[in-house]
Amino acid sequence: MNIRNPFRDQVKRTQFDKVLLAYQQKKSVLFLIRPDIGPCGRAGNGWSSCFWAGYDGMVRGVRVPAKNLPAYVFYAAGRAIRAAEDQQVAA
Repeated sequence: MNIRNPFRDQVKRTQFDKVLLAYQQKKSVLFLIRPDIGPCGRAGNGWSSCFWAGYDGMVRGVRVPAKNLPAYVFYAAGRAIRAAEDQQVAA
């Protein structure tokens, strides 16, 4: 999956890349991890809620953080991953 990082600020660029990696590696920051079966659902913390809102295509104003907040990076990463996955399915 080739996803362009939309951020210019170095801190946000790094955070965006780490969120993409966490999704690919099914890390607990985004996924509910059960010791017996591994990743089995969505984590319900604040950061992951922003990610999944973006992944699910929620519009701004509905559980979506302002663009100047770090949580927006999670939202943007969710949107970018979903768009890339949808493109792969369509191809």
